[in-house]
Amino acid sequence: MKNIDYQLRQFVEIARHKSLSDAAIALNVTQSALSKQLREIELAVGHRVFHRHGRGIKLTSQGAMLWHAVQAAFQFVDATIHQLNTPRATTAGTVTVATLHGCTQLVANGLFASILGRRPDINLTMMEGTAKDVCRFVEAGIADVGFVDRRSTIPHTLEISVAHASIVGRPCRQLVAVIRRAACEL
Repeated sequence: MKNIDYQLRQFVEIARHKSLSDAAIALNVTQSALSKQLREIELAVGHRVFHRHGRGIKLTSQGAMLWHAVQAAFQFVDATIHQLNTPRATTAGTVTVATLHGCTQLVANGLFASILGRRPDINLTMMEGTAKDVCRFVEAGIADVGFVDRRSTIPHTLEISVAHASIVGRPCRQLVAVIRRAACEL
């Protein structure tokens, strides 16, 4: 087969329309050209893929197997192409997260599980310190966001509380907003 993608997409259209003439109209090709492509597909797979009858065509069992595989593959390919062509949100970049000593792994695992695994365009840098250090890192811009326990003394200008921890961060940072949303899922 010369262009397998093109021929298999034609095969899918034929199966969808259940008619060579209707599929030819939808594909803007002649019925004889489409019939020739269908013969090439059948030669390539080694089986007839359609039963032809007076009222149209019907998939054979081999044709149905091919149709299911091709549909799944094309859905994946089409979705990937759409994703590649869709402009990304402006949350790409590096986020520096400060945590209490010994909490880095827990916070990093939670962030990866909730968003970073789905957003490869975000790089994560972790740092540790005392609660006072974490607040100082965020205030000085060394860290974008910090995680401390509820008992910590946090400047009221930095605190964003969640159910089981306090998150500290400077306002108006898109990357920090992504991390804050993820932290609420932790």
